[in-house]
Amino acid sequence: MSEAIFGVIGTMIGTILGFVLSEWAARQREKSTEKRQTRTVRTMLSLEIDQNLNLLRDFWSKVRQVDESEQDPNLARSRLARRMIELPLPHWSHKM
Repeated sequence: MSEAIFGVIGTMIGTILGFVLSEWAARQREKSTEKRQTRTVRTMLSLEIDQNLNLLRDFWSKVRQVDESEQDPNLARSRLARRMIELPLPHWSHKM
């Protein structure tokens, strides 16, 4: 009789311990997955920001192209403003 009780108690303890360990392992996997997803999103955002900054730098270098023969600073500023208006803006990436 006592062997049966010990068997039942052992089974219950094993079941409870197995359940607790299973839940702990599932939470560890979830944390790991969440960290990996966070790193992936940050990397994607960083790449997108870098790409947009490069597009902006290219655009600004085209706007700032100076005509060396221009002597009048007012006319130079006017042409700078005109180039800024006339040049098409880059297509910004906004996937994230």
